[in-house]
Amino acid sequence: MRKIDPATLEIVRGAFIACSNEMGAVLSKTAYNPMVFEVQDFCIAIIDPKGQLIAQNSGGLPIFLADMGATVTDGIEKFGISGFEPGDAIAMNAPYVCGQHLNNVVVYTPCFADGELVAFPAVRAHWLDVGGRRVGFGSVETTEIYEEGLQLRSIKVYRGGKLDENIWQIIADNVRFPESCLGDLAEIGRAFPTVWRRDDKSLHRGDVEPVGETRAPRCIRDSGRRLRSGIVHG
Repeated sequence: MRKIDPATLEIVRGAFIACSNEMGAVLSKTAYNPMVFEVQDFCIAIIDPKGQLIAQNSGGLPIFLADMGATVTDGIEKFGISGFEPGDAIAMNAPYVCGQHLNNVVVYTPCFADGELVAFPAVRAHWLDVGGRRVGFGSVETTEIYEEGLQLRSIKVYRGGKLDENIWQIIADNVRFPESCLGDLAEIGRAFPTVWRRDDKSLHRGDVEPVGETRAPRCIRDSGRRLRSGIVHG
C-alpha cells in the first residue's frame, strides 16, 4: 500500500461526500415518513472501524452526527470487528449510548473492500413513533426511559442480507405506525447498495484503503492549525 497523496485524498473525500448525498437523496425520495421526506429530519454518515467520521451528507444535522461514531463502536464491542458480514443492518437508539431521544433511530451497515471491513455507512432518521405513553414523543408525564418507547441497542435486523423476521415482528408489535417505521427501515436497506457500489470504487481508486486513518487525523490537524491561526491573527 502506497502513501496517500493530497490530490488523491481530496478526490476520495469528494467521492465519499457524493456518496452520502446520493444516499440521502434516495432516502428522502422513498421514505414513508414525512419527518424524513418533508422535514428532512435525518442525516447520513460514513464511519470508519474506529468510529471516526469519514464523510457526511450536505445538510446533515450536527446534533445527529455528533455521536454516530459511538453508535458504531457500540456494535463493534458487541459483535467484534470480525462479527459483521455484507448485508448486515444494525439498528440502534439506546439513549445512554447515543444521547438522543428514542425516535432518532440509527441504522448502519458494514462496507468491505477485498474482504476487509473498511467503513460503516449509517443513517439516523426520526421515526414517527417508537411506542411509549404518547403518540410521537416528548410526553411531559414521562418519568423513566421505559415510558418513552422501544429501545434497540445494536440489534441486527438483517444478517447477511436476510431479514430477521422475529426482530421485525417485535418492532411492528411495539410501535403505533408500523407501516411507516418498518417502511423506512426497508427503504434505508435499499439505499445502502448505493453506498456499497460507490465506496467500493472509491476505496480502490489509487489503492486507497485506510481512508479514515488518513483523513480524520489530517482534518483535525488542519482545523486546529486554522483555529490557531485565527486566534493569533484575530
